[in-house]
Amino acid sequence: MKRMNRILMMTTLGLLFLFSLSLAAGKSKGERNALPLTETPFISIEKVFLKDDIIRVILKKSGKGDLSPKDLEFPLLLQVGQDNPQSFRLPQDLRIKLNTGKDVEYNTGIKLVKRSMVSASFPATRTSKGLKTSVELAPMAALQPKDRATGSHVTRGTDSLTPREGAAGGRSDVTSADTVIGGPAASSQSLANRTASGNSLAEASGPMRKAPQPKQEFLGFQRQIEGIIIERPIRGTSVRAGDRATIRWRLDDHALEKSREGWPMSVTLYARSAADPGNIPWTFTAGSNREVDWHIPSGTTPGTYIIGARWELGSMVYTGSTHIEVLSSSGLVLLWPPEAGPGKPVLYVGTNYPIRWNAYGEADGRRYNIMLLMDGVRSFDAVALNINPPSMSFDWVVGGNCSRPSTVPQGENFRIKLTTAGGAPIFEALSAPIAIRLPTISMSASPRSGDRWRIGSRQTIQWNNDHVPDGSRVTLRLLKDGRDYFLIDENQPNTGSFVWEEAGVEKYIGPVTNRSIARREAEAGTNYTIKIELVNCPAVYGISPVFELYR
Repeated sequence: MKRMNRILMMTTLGLLFLFSLSLAAGKSKGERNALPLTETPFISIEKVFLKDDIIRVILKKSGKGDLSPKDLEFPLLLQVGQDNPQSFRLPQDLRIKLNTGKDVEYNTGIKLVKRSMVSASFPATRTSKGLKTSVELAPMAALQPKDRATGSHVTRGTDSLTPREGAAGGRSDVTSADTVIGGPAASSQSLANRTASGNSLAEASGPMRKAPQPKQEFLGFQRQIEGIIIERPIRGTSVRAGDRATIRWRLDDHALEKSREGWPMSVTLYARSAADPGNIPWTFTAGSNREVDWHIPSGTTPGTYIIGARWELGSMVYTGSTHIEVLSSSGLVLLWPPEAGPGKPVLYVGTNYPIRWNAYGEADGRRYNIMLLMDGVRSFDAVALNINPPSMSFDWVVGGNCSRPSTVPQGENFRIKLTTAGGAPIFEALSAPIAIRLPTISMSASPRSGDRWRIGSRQTIQWNNDHVPDGSRVTLRLLKDGRDYFLIDENQPNTGSFVWEEAGVEKYIGPVTNRSIARREAEAGTNYTIKIELVNCPAVYGISPVFELYR
């Protein structure tokens, strides 16, 4: 009996041992397929894919409980090829979306430009091994025709995912997300609303590697960010080929923060033709030098040039630019009237205006012609011919010989044309449109309409000047029925008033001894007016209201 009990006990122990081995094997097999969820919540990377060639990542909350603000302190790292990982700080509002248990699409804003292995990961922490998902992706331009038809950007994936401690491993087949967030190209369109492209994905195994030290390298994509401010030259500045220009730049706050993280400061400056992007006549590695002296090559083709700066930090590039106008190394430039600018200068007939210019290279030291053009093309008058003033300026009295009405310019679309004289090569400069108007003399104060002046009485004639040149002089005439009747006085200072000692009596300009004999008085009447005109420009005049002369 004792022997039988011993055999039974031994058999029972053996069966229990075998059963325990079976349970252990089953548990090991189950762990390979689906590890139990950790008690601590974390963000898992479900998928890495392309939409419109932009790299996007599907994120999901895993584990029990809700994510806390500290769970978003660890950045999402994105690596393309062998380039340095790009760090993305996830916004705190993402935690609320993830805590709903739904998938969230994160838009990195990075455009893939060639076939590359793309890895998305979270860094390892004190309580986790880190999480990494890798897949080889190709932009649409690099796909085979059959893949373009299906929209599949995935070309090759690795076999497994290295989870955080205690997290579920294995393959992720997420094809849609409930929320889209992320970089500058992020779309609010839900992935669930778009046609599934059949993108397959398998994640890479192995712990996340430590990011290499910063280096200057371009291996697949570069994310460009405006982070450099060009302070000089000021946008729109005109410079001349052969001259020197100072380029001064600085970093904005975001780029300045990067410089404090230990990235090597190596800024490249360049000048590029706006019309011909391939024409880059000048580049210079400024490094950390914030001000550079640029000698513009004398043979530079005139036109608009982009002055730019680049600071490359692996996959990230900080940029900045402005534009300038490069003029020919030889030529003429009108300073006044200007060749361009806001507004339209208004010039008044009879006023003196200095025309000023600069001459460069072969145009310097020559003789010059100045022409007034009407409607921008038709020659109206010669302002000056064959002159060579050392000051490169000429005082122009607008209207010239104002006594000839045909030579008095009036209009809104005149231009000044400056050219070299005396042989080739001929250089020229053309001003922006200018307006030329007549000054005005208005009479309404005295005499007023309906006034009655007794012939021989003392009266004051008054008028107003508008843009009439200082120091001008006037002639006063009495008109009857709109026609010249007789002279009141001539060559009087243009003060705006004149005392007519004997109203209605003609000014005597003969010998004094004959004054009494030649005295002439106006006839009594109601249709009299007074005309006041400039002595040197009769085209400028004013006429009073109708008044009456009586005895």
